[in-house]
Amino acid sequence: MELKFICETNIDAPRDKVVALWSDPDNLKHWQEGFLGIEHLTGERGATGSTSRMRYLMGKNEMELHETIVKNDLPDEFIGEYVHEKMSNRLTTRFTDLGDGRTAYWSEVHYTELHGFMVQMMARLFPGVFKKQVMKWILNFKKFVEVQE
Repeated sequence: MELKFICETNIDAPRDKVVALWSDPDNLKHWQEGFLGIEHLTGERGATGSTSRMRYLMGKNEMELHETIVKNDLPDEFIGEYVHEKMSNRLTTRFTDLGDGRTAYWSEVHYTELHGFMVQMMARLFPGVFKKQVMKWILNFKKFVEVQE
């Protein structure tokens, strides 16, 4: 089973600033609730092919994701693959300069693998839950950036 959706918003800040804040892993804690840390594993940090381990607290449980950067062509596009024991997804993110100091932030999330009965059931019955979480983080990021302005 696969699940794919798009989330987007416009941010009242110039693209260079938006991309700089988004691409700095030290900022993840400001917009991704439960973020515990990131450990760089291989390759040049932030470069295509590099890998990292990301840790989150989800409720009372710690969750670990393995990130592989598939393409880093920022400020235009970033593609990352994220693997967890229960699911794998590919995140494509684009930033477009809208002029007047505004930026469009667009992300497509494609869950390529969902393992386990409960995860598959959630994806089939409540696919909006997955999109809602991603949209929450995108809107948190928008607020974080706009407070910096």
